[in-house]
Amino acid sequence: MSNRIVIVDGGFVLHRSVLAFKNTEESSPFLRPTFYFLRMIIGYLKRLKIDLDDQIIIALDGRNSWRKDYDPNYKANRKINREKQADAEWWNERFAEFDIAFEEWNKLLNWNFLKLERIESDDFASVACRLFKDKEIILVTQDGDWKMLSTFPNVKIMNPTIKSYKSKAKNATLFQSIENGYAILEEKINKGDVSDNIKGKPQNEIEYENRKKIVDLIHELPSHIETKIRQKLIELLPKNLYINKIKSPAIRKELEKLYNVED
Repeated sequence: MSNRIVIVDGGFVLHRSVLAFKNTEESSPFLRPTFYFLRMIIGYLKRLKIDLDDQIIIALDGRNSWRKDYDPNYKANRKINREKQADAEWWNERFAEFDIAFEEWNKLLNWNFLKLERIESDDFASVACRLFKDKEIILVTQDGDWKMLSTFPNVKIMNPTIKSYKSKAKNATLFQSIENGYAILEEKINKGDVSDNIKGKPQNEIEYENRKKIVDLIHELPSHIETKIRQKLIELLPKNLYINKIKSPAIRKELEKLYNVED
């Protein structure tokens, strides 16, 4: 049985990886964004001192979020902004590159890359925290919404972009200290979230209930969504690690060090 469950916000790492590649594309085009992706995650897992008994989940966003059923404007601004970008086609090529890589890595690594139509990475984290209450769960993300899940006593949140994570001081912690996850939820319900195109205060009870369904990660999601994710998580089995089949020699070496195994 796994000692811990580490859930990585795959979208967060993907975007960091693509930006890293964009900054080095001209000087080092052979270092693909997929290379940076694996390097970053291995770095996070190294800091956590994980081992082969720990279960790693890379949570990814599926298309056409179920939340649009309750608010058609949900994240509509993001699609519009992406399409307006001069380098929109360049980004689409990077996303396609990752689709191929995720499928390959899911076969070679002992990590579970989870992606379902209409499901977001937040949803996998939300359900897992309720489902695996007997496990220590570590969430790796910079997404402020995931802070709500700190209400569960078995959950820790690691944000690799904050100072405490990067600090080398002896008393520095890898994990964020969050006072009240329920307060974060209430603020999201009452004030919305401009980044998700959720604006203003709910004007009536129906709007309030729909807003709560959209933003609430603490309580159960709509039953058809909750059931679908639970089934996926329950079906996860221990996976083999085929380091020797990883194409990059540098990544193979880092995986060997991470898991203290020989190729």
